[in-house]
Amino acid sequence: EIDIRRKGVNDDDLFSGELEVTHWIHAEDPIDELRLSLPELDGAEVSATDVEVTGDGRAASGPATVARSGATYAFTDATRIQVRYRMSGAVELSSSADGRGLATTTSLDVTATQARDVRVVRSQEVLSLACAKPDEQPVPCGTSEGDDQWRVELAGTGAGSRVLAVVTVPS
Repeated sequence: EIDIRRKGVNDDDLFSGELEVTHWIHAEDPIDELRLSLPELDGAEVSATDVEVTGDGRAASGPATVARSGATYAFTDATRIQVRYRMSGAVELSSSADGRGLATTTSLDVTATQARDVRVVRSQEVLSLACAKPDEQPVPCGTSEGDDQWRVELAGTGAGSRVLAVVTVPS
């Protein structure tokens, strides 16, 4: 699962352009290494800092920042992995609609794939989600669970798709 919170200085000032992301990975077979990479997005310079990776509750070794070339995190035979980081550069303000923004991606690329991928996007006001498989145009996806949360389940060939979010941003 991925839980994304966009926040600024306080809860009433949510447009900082940063996403706080948490991945929970439940592996069927134990793994001892995880690779994170920055998504390739046209015109967006995405970065990830404050990276923390744990495998079965133990801190993994690896960098606190994901470089352009990616980053690798090592642990011992873990089946429950948590990845937390702060992602910048993924939210673009709309040029056609005041107070709207688009998160062009909501997570880093992760090597540990799962058959079922659940993503939850939380913000002051999430308007919609769209999902895109590699080299395909985004299509609407997910369901609203109230003004501040949308959820999408990706399975089969859709697992690992890029998820975009349209959100309201304070002016």
